[in-house]
Amino acid sequence: MRRLVLIAALLVAAMPVLAERPPYRFEINFGAFIPRLDTRIRLDGPGGLLGAELDFEESFNLANSTIVPIAQVDIWPSKKHGLSLIAFDLSRSSTGQSSIDFRFGDRIFAANVPLDVAFDTKVAALTYSYKFFNNEHRSFGFNAGFNINQIDARIAISDGPDSGTMESGEATAPLPVFGVNGHVMLSKKWKFYGTIGVFALSFDQYSGVLTSVSGGFIHHTFKNVGFGAGVYGFTVRVDSDNEGFMGRVEYGYNGVIAYLNLRFR
Repeated sequence: MRRLVLIAALLVAAMPVLAERPPYRFEINFGAFIPRLDTRIRLDGPGGLLGAELDFEESFNLANSTIVPIAQVDIWPSKKHGLSLIAFDLSRSSTGQSSIDFRFGDRIFAANVPLDVAFDTKVAALTYSYKFFNNEHRSFGFNAGFNINQIDARIAISDGPDSGTMESGEATAPLPVFGVNGHVMLSKKWKFYGTIGVFALSFDQYSGVLTSVSGGFIHHTFKNVGFGAGVYGFTVRVDSDNEGFMGRVEYGYNGVIAYLNLRFR
């Protein structure tokens, strides 16, 4: 961390004095996110009974890839201070069955019974950025915020005498994220950007480890309109003592993103 602060201080000292107005006050991105997904869940029962750790993609045929719409809004009131909000929905469902008996929450599900399975994840990441320097050619800064994950996992028997029997767990985990971000103009039209974020703390009823990485290129095709493409990756392990979800969730989504970029001075 000391090295990071020292490097940032040297870069600031080397930069000319700039006007306080940021290059753009508003940026809006609309696009598609194509992630590859990996989901493991353990929903515990009452009295400290440990549930089975389940791989939802491998065990229940939950789709391991999908295409979802994604939206992001960036607001820069000044050259050094900005807010960003990004949101998307990774909800999925499938049918399947387990080859062994397993516990999920309060219930034990028998082997070879048809099941309806769902894992709904809605993500909203709110981030504050402080830029050590920020102009049309390059920027570098610190970011801090919350990655809010609304999780709802459900397993229900879909056929037979116990049809409709269901067990579920849900929680909304606001996980703090800290990291760095920046951009470099490679030419008059092409911009490269990148962001790294990490979390490894206990917060409220949750504890765990989170990493997020994004990077890519934007082409400033027109004055206020451009096109972007890049990668976005996120992995998280959350241990929850929340009343609605006692257990552990481990999941990741990593993939490519393409979008329309709108920006206003």
